[in-house]
This record gives sequence, structure tokens and C-alpha cells, in this order.
Amino acid sequence: MTVDQLDARIRQHARRYGKRQALVVVNRRSTVSMSWAELDEATGRVADRISSAAGSPYCQVATLVDHDVAEIVALVAAMRVSAPAAVLNARLPAALQDAQLSRIRDSGYIPVAGQALTSSWPGLQRPRGMKPPHVALAPHAVLLASGGSTGRPKLVIDHLIRAAPVRPAVARPFLHTGWSAGQRQIVCSPLYHAAGLTPFVEGLVAGNTIVVAHPFDASTFGSLIEEQAVDWVQMTPYHMTSLLMSGSGPEGWKRLPHLVHLADRCPGRVKRRFHAALGDRKVFEMYGASEGIGMTMARGDEWEERPGTVGRGFFTLLRIVDDNGRTLGPGAVGEVHMRTGVRHHETYLGAAARLRFGPDGFATLGDVGHLDQAGYLYLAPRQLAVINVAGVTVSPGDVEAELIEHPQIVDVAVCAQPDGVLGARVVAVVVPAVTAPTADEVRRWATQRMAPAQVPSRYVFTAALPRGDTGKLDRVALSELVRQTTLGKEKDSLCGR
Repeated sequence: MTVDQLDARIRQHARRYGKRQALVVVNRRSTVSMSWAELDEATGRVADRISSAAGSPYCQVATLVDHDVAEIVALVAAMRVSAPAAVLNARLPAALQDAQLSRIRDSGYIPVAGQALTSSWPGLQRPRGMKPPHVALAPHAVLLASGGSTGRPKLVIDHLIRAAPVRPAVARPFLHTGWSAGQRQIVCSPLYHAAGLTPFVEGLVAGNTIVVAHPFDASTFGSLIEEQAVDWVQMTPYHMTSLLMSGSGPEGWKRLPHLVHLADRCPGRVKRRFHAALGDRKVFEMYGASEGIGMTMARGDEWEERPGTVGRGFFTLLRIVDDNGRTLGPGAVGEVHMRTGVRHHETYLGAAARLRFGPDGFATLGDVGHLDQAGYLYLAPRQLAVINVAGVTVSPGDVEAELIEHPQIVDVAVCAQPDGVLGARVVAVVVPAVTAPTADEVRRWATQRMAPAQVPSRYVFTAALPRGDTGKLDRVALSELVRQTTLGKEKDSLCGR
């Protein structure tokens, strides 16, 4: 596969649609619009400069900070050229950005920074002494940083996003979620994440008007949907919860678009609010991973019939496996394995894969869950590093899954705090609703639903958890927040307060 089809599709849209809006970029400062003719001209000019370096082992690096028009022009240009592209978050610490660029160089490719794509293109020559690439990246490969919520992000090699023009429509998941060519859509997730970049590229292929709203502003989102006459929305549970917290939930929207949410677990009470407001047949949940080993999909009415499911496999076979590699039957909990018809290439650039493959092509990321009789998948909470409380193993994910259902808690995360007697204590960091509960009220609520070792011994209330643009929790920052509050309490105690 080459990327020529995507380039041709954009040229085709420019000829066919001309002055119709292709792109609307909304941020705190302004709203900027580009027609299909303008987008084709601006990105084609840059793409031609890139193509002049054909034959060089370069990797285009589109860096995104503010998601402004210049950055998105550079990104679209990179998508149009038959050469590997890296789409990176420039808000990461400089050391992490340097590490990602070093991985590209160490693989034998010359990284070309995004700002170079919008200036004159002098052409590239291989530096003397530089060895040929030892990782064979396909011309349509896209490098994306993994979530990195518990450590240093890896560069995932994606082979599907830019392949959209030549993939059968039936095998493209968003086209089964109320999607139609020529519609107006909003992408809420940042474009350096697969959750945002995939529907963005699909929108380019379909000739849609794509609204990029970054950063996400919950207080104005409902009016933005109305102003931009939006038909289809992609967001994450983080965005959905933020809307409810701000008092700008979907009940007040004048337009009722189709909505797709993915990238994290969505609390049941949040899903039900959106189902009731938009209609459960217009809300879809997807479960998958940047590594592309498979996907599930659940429409809202399916979820209402089977609360907690993330759906059935979408062009994906599912299997639940025990510790000995044996396939388990319906209802039995084990490791989730998936298989698609897509041939797997290298998964990570310059890093060991966390994927594990079986001899028959099934692969797993280590998620745990079970299937019901009809083949619907139910995930157990993410199995994070466990907390050992006086010899009892406690999963933070299990505790978080229970606490998030408290009616006065809008976000929560759990971590461990060292204890000289118990070994560790469970600490819950809570974002309360406007009407906030007390720690004693939450403790009583938790005691009725959890085993004694699971009940947090301490509650830290905060205005917001340390989450990134996609809603991923930064657990290193979370632990530091708990540590700082602990030091503060100890200081107050020493001062006699």
C-alpha cells in the first residue's frame, strides 16, 4: 500500500467541493476555517517539498502543541507523502521528546522536525557514516507515542490509520457509527493520539468538514456543536465526565449528533446520561489499543441490555485464556486475546514489545475479562501494580471501579502509601461533585461495597486529577500529589496544628 490514494483523495475533494469548508480550527483565541481548495493548495505545496527528498531515509515529524492551523497543515502534508511519519506531543518534557527522536535516529531514519515542513525544503542527504535503516518502516507507517501513564512513552508503529483509502469500507469501524460522507464532525482528542488521529484521517478520506476543538472547553462545547452544525462527535470518557461536571451535559444540546467514545472505561452513570439525552442507538463505545491487535464495539442499546460490556469483536476474534494458555468458556475470567485478519508488523520502534502472540495469531496486551454466551466482552479493571495491605493483595483498578460509582464523585484514582505496620495503605484521590461528600461519608459507602483491605484508609480531595489531554492518568504525578499532601499533614502536626 502507498499513501498516494490519500493524496489523490484530497485533490479530488478540492476539485469537487472547492470552497466548501474542509477544516475549522477552534481554540481559545480564534476560529479559523479552510476550504478544501485552500487545504489542498497549502498542504500540497508542503507535500511537494517533502517528496523532493525521495529516496532519503527520513521520517517526517509533525509536532503538535496548540493544534493551530500551521501545525495541522504540516500534519496533513505529512499524511499525503509516501514516507513514515511521526506525530508527537510537543508538550512533553524536552527529555522525553529527545528520547523519541533518538529512537527514530537509532533506527536509521533522519527525523525532520515539523517546522521544517512549512518552510523551504532544501532536500536531504544521508549523513556520512549513517547506516541504512535496520527497521523497515512502511511508507504509510505512523509513529505514535503510547499512553505512557505509568512510565516513559514508547513509539507505536501504526499501519492502519493512513491505509484508510484502500481498506474496505466494511472494515473501517467509524463508518458503522452513524458516519456519512460529507458530514460535519468534531474530533476532541489530540491528534498525536490514535483516538483523535484515526477519525481525523477518516474525515479527510470522506470529504468531511472536520472541526478541531483544542483545548477542550466543556463550558462552550454544546454551543459549538450547534454553531458548527455537527453531525458526529469523537470524545473520551474524560471529556464526557468534564461536560457533566461543568453543567454543560448533553441534556441541553440543541443538536443530537452521533457520539463515539473510546480510550478508557466510561462510568455507567455517565453513559446513561448520554444515552438518555442523545438516544442509546446514537452512542457507541469502542475498545482497542494503539498496537492494533483488535477492536470491539458496543452500541448504546446493546450496553443497556448488557451493562458493563465493551461489545463484540469488530472484524476481530476474541478468546479468553487462563494462565496455562487454555481457552476458557463463557463467564470465566482470564486474559483477553484477540486476532484480526491484518498481518502484524513491528509493534514498537526501538523498544521491546509488550504484546504476546500465540502460535495461531492471537495476541494480548494483558487485559483481563470474560465473554458472555453471545460473545460480548466484559473487561475487569486494569490490572495495575497491586497494593499489598497486611499480606492481602488489592488491585487499585478494582477500588477505582467501585468508588467512581459514588453519586458525589466525578473522578477518582487510587495509589499506595507506605505503612510501617501494614506494609502499605490504600489512598484514594477524589474529585468531588459540586455537592461534595465528606471522607467519612465516602468511607461508609465504600465499606458497604468492598472487602476491608480494599477500603481506602485515607481520602485526598482535589479539584482535578493529573490527566493529560486524552484523559490518561499520570500515576507518577498522582503519587507525588499524595506525597506532598502527606508532607503537609506532617508539617502541620509538627507545628502543633
